[in-house]
Amino acid sequence: MSIEHKYKYYAIGNLSKRVVSKIYTLDELESYSKDKIWNFAESLAENLTTYRKRFTGRKDINNKEIYEGDIIIMKDYPFYGNAKVITDSNQQCDELNYVGVVEWDVYIGYFLNLKPVSDRVRGGACGSTLQDYDGMIVIGNIYENADISECIWV
Repeated sequence: MSIEHKYKYYAIGNLSKRVVSKIYTLDELESYSKDKIWNFAESLAENLTTYRKRFTGRKDINNKEIYEGDIIIMKDYPFYGNAKVITDSNQQCDELNYVGVVEWDVYIGYFLNLKPVSDRVRGGACGSTLQDYDGMIVIGNIYENADISECIWV
């Protein structure tokens, strides 16, 4: 499988904490000057903290591209209680235990780093490589939803 090379650039205003982002293909990046790449962040008009994250080659169940730093949930254990599958048609459940943050490791590739978001759990769940998961749902990212617990809105 060939992965399309894309990168998501984030700019965060140091004072306002506003976040803007833009996705570029590798071809666009190779043809743009460094100044042009960051033009999308001019609306912040302040000092910035910037990040660049890669496309993983995977999409969630809603066909949304998955990038490093995205926050993922799924409808089954260990994300939700001890349920085998969440069947609510609204994809809602008040039993969320974990969210997964997409990260990169040079030895294993993209993986989900599971973070507890419930008082019911104290860790103990191991993430796995991104290729091992189906049914992922992107609910935000660590830049626009820095406090993971605020990101839980499903």
